Amino acid sequence: MATLGVSNVMTFKVLNEGIERYVQALTKTNNDELKYEIESITRFLDYDKSSNTALSREEAISHINSYIKTHELSVDKEFKIWIFDTDGNVIYNPLDNGTNQQTSSIANDKEYLEKIKEVSQSEKGYLYADFIYEMKENNAKYNTKAYFYYYKPYNWVISSSYDKNELDKNITEYTN
Repeated sequence: MATLGVSNVMTFKVLNEGIERYVQALTKTNNDELKYEIESITRFLDYDKSSNTALSREEAISHINSYIKTHELSVDKEFKIWIFDTDGNVIYNPLDNGTNQQTSSIANDKEYLEKIKEVSQSEKGYLYADFIYEMKENNAKYNTKAYFYYYKPYNWVISSSYDKNELDKNITEYTN
């Protein structure tokens, strides 16, 4: 009987370690995806600039909008690309089909705006942040992971985020 108890404990420990590795891998994958989306956009803009004709802000936004639609970034609502100037004004809003209208509460979220300032003044030029975001439009709360990247050529902060509650739901489905 004692052997059976030890065996069950060991099996539980191995399963628990496997679940822990799965959670870490899934989290890293989502974090990497945030970064990849933004790097794709900045590489696209850098390539456009390499033609020796500077893009106007409007042309850059138009190119970004086309790029996002063509590559289906932000389409699945899992990840969203936002672009702000360093004062927190919306340049690109995925909820308004890429317009600069500040109709979403994210544009007025104090913690989000603080991260925009922080990344634009940091030496690294990027950061990850965790925060609770409340969507005023539907009173929903999202446990959010965001990646912020300062794009110096336009003095923009490009961000992408995902709802960690969705990640938790995927983990729960996997572990049950």
